Amino acid sequence: MVAPLSSWPSSIQDCCTAVVHLDFEDCNLLELSDAISHFSSLKVLRLSKNNLESLPTIMNRLVFLEQLELEGCKRLRSIPELSSSISYINAHDCIALETVSTPQTAYNIGRCFIFSNCHLLEQKDLFRDIVETHSPPQGNCSRPFYFSVPGSEIPERFTHQCRGSSVTAKLPPNWFDKKFLGFAICAVTNKPLGVDYRYLSAQCFCTFKGDHFGWSQITCY
Repeated sequence: MVAPLSSWPSSIQDCCTAVVHLDFEDCNLLELSDAISHFSSLKVLRLSKNNLESLPTIMNRLVFLEQLELEGCKRLRSIPELSSSISYINAHDCIALETVSTPQTAYNIGRCFIFSNCHLLEQKDLFRDIVETHSPPQGNCSRPFYFSVPGSEIPERFTHQCRGSSVTAKLPPNWFDKKFLGFAICAVTNKPLGVDYRYLSAQCFCTFKGDHFGWSQITCY
């Protein structure tokens, strides 16, 4: 199937603005038409398991799009810029994926981006291009950001590194001030046998000890 929506009559296009969920999963799509922009209220777009090589650059006009499913699009080579509303991208097993444009900046939403088994991205610095560019301004709280990419080592910007299941870091005096943005945690692991990449997660325990208070522990996933 090539370029769905491209031949729809204008009478149908006028009704597209009410659609919030489109599911084209496993429809043998080769191309997605620019007509997707008629779905101006779209929040969820499922395109998994298709033969798309690219997505239209006009995708950034979908200003309400929150969830984009691309899993198993094995010919997909690039993801264009998306609007700041995007909070979830699942591109697992997009084995031809080479480039991902940075979504428009938004600090008030959490994000989950999955690029597992996209090994052509392994040499790309997606952490810098996407995560760091979306850090909130100083003094603003950061929302959770979950990011999964293929790789074999922890980037050097994570200054406290070790092998094993724990790491100890000494925080500077007065670290919890207006410049504090949050903690970034990175882990490298082999895929556990029988576990789907989509459901792979880690539980972290952060324990703090100060000169003027005892032990304090928080848990994150």
